[in-house]
Amino acid sequence: SSLPSASRDGRASRRYCFSGIWALRPGGRFYLVHRPFRLAELLCTLRAHRLEPKRMRLVYPFVDKEPNMVLLEASRGGNPRMTVEPPLIVYREPGVYMPEIYEVYGY
Repeated sequence: SSLPSASRDGRASRRYCFSGIWALRPGGRFYLVHRPFRLAELLCTLRAHRLEPKRMRLVYPFVDKEPNMVLLEASRGGNPRMTVEPPLIVYREPGVYMPEIYEVYGY
């Protein structure tokens, strides 16, 4: 598949951001789930395509592990201000979700 190689050099991030801008009106919202190790490049790419990052939340599998996802919300042509949300921890222990996960998915 071309996606893994595209992800390695950043073309996938640029493609997603660039395609998103055409579908948005000014002030429209663009949502993205990505890997946090590419966060700096991702934020620069969003801004280069006039998508201003507005909210960010890091997702941790366990409280003592590093994050494995970042949730981003951007606005087309918005002002430069981003809110960093509290971290989302998925598991209390292996196989047992945190209460917030149960709330989100309605368990």
